[in-house]
Amino acid sequence: MTRRSRLASWLILGLAASLMILLPLASSNVSARFAFSIFAIGLVAAAVLNRRGYISAAGTLLVVLIVFAILGPTIASPIGLTMGLLPNYDALAVSVLVAATLLPRPAIFLVAFANTALIVADYLLEPHNANITIDAKLYSSATMQAVSLLVRPIALELIIAVISYLWIRGTDQAIRRADRAEEVAYMRQREAEQKRELEEGVEQLLQVLVLWANGNTQARVPEMRDSLLWRVGHALNTFIGRLEQFTQAEVVLRHTQDEAVRLAAAITEWLHGRAPIWPAPIGTPLDPVIATLRGAAPEPTSMEPGFYGDNWTPNNQPRSFPSRGPAPTSQPLPPNYPNNVPGSGDNPRPRNPTHPPERFWPPE
Repeated sequence: MTRRSRLASWLILGLAASLMILLPLASSNVSARFAFSIFAIGLVAAAVLNRRGYISAAGTLLVVLIVFAILGPTIASPIGLTMGLLPNYDALAVSVLVAATLLPRPAIFLVAFANTALIVADYLLEPHNANITIDAKLYSSATMQAVSLLVRPIALELIIAVISYLWIRGTDQAIRRADRAEEVAYMRQREAEQKRELEEGVEQLLQVLVLWANGNTQARVPEMRDSLLWRVGHALNTFIGRLEQFTQAEVVLRHTQDEAVRLAAAITEWLHGRAPIWPAPIGTPLDPVIATLRGAAPEPTSMEPGFYGDNWTPNNQPRSFPSRGPAPTSQPLPPNYPNNVPGSGDNPRPRNPTHPPERFWPPE
């Protein structure tokens, strides 16, 4: 289609140049100026049709213009058909070549048959000049003269039509083979590009997996040109993101467990009257608990005997006890201590042997 449109443009340009060359011949003849005007308008119309993509219509109009330009002077001759006008019939073969160039292949023979019919009709219907009448004496009859004068242009039409048909068919086949070769080359190039893109995409996927396996959880698959690989990469990015969340949750859980162990040890130290070492906040859910215990738990000042050990006194001060019952420094302990713990007054209460001795918080 593009090739035919380009050929039509060149033909229109060539016919326009020929019209400009022959324009001085029409300056003194009204009929010639009219014919030239019709031909120029036809060329403009053909150019517009070709520009809009109607290549067959433009080619048909060019064929009609060429036939009109050749047969017009012959038909309009005021002295009738002469021997000098008969070569115009041969020139009609040009329209067959134009049809072969711009129109489908079956149109070649249609134009050739139409030209043959126009040649026969013009020879039979147009008045003959005296020189044709004189030339008829050279033949045995008028029929033989007509056959002798018309066989050459008609045969030329048929020969040009057949040659043009074979030429155009071979050209079309060559063009199709060239197009097929270009298509095959393009497909091979496209296949090579797709293979290269696939290899690059797979390499990027492998690099991201290696980085992630080595601990770089921030690695992500970049956007790819291949839509299928990009779908795989997007799914892998989503998977890595979710797995990173699970990994962070596992780290937080492990830190929470470690902090819980240290917090339990600190609480145990605190319950036994020793100065606890509270864990430092590390961003776990136990941080508020640690902060509360640090603010609420007082330092031990005095405890009952045996709570922190028999020989321990805070700040190396003399041992003191809460004001519950008799002071241990002035009265001896009961005989069965620690099975019985002093209660209110002098009445001891039994102690459960399965539980440790009762503890008392240091007084504030």
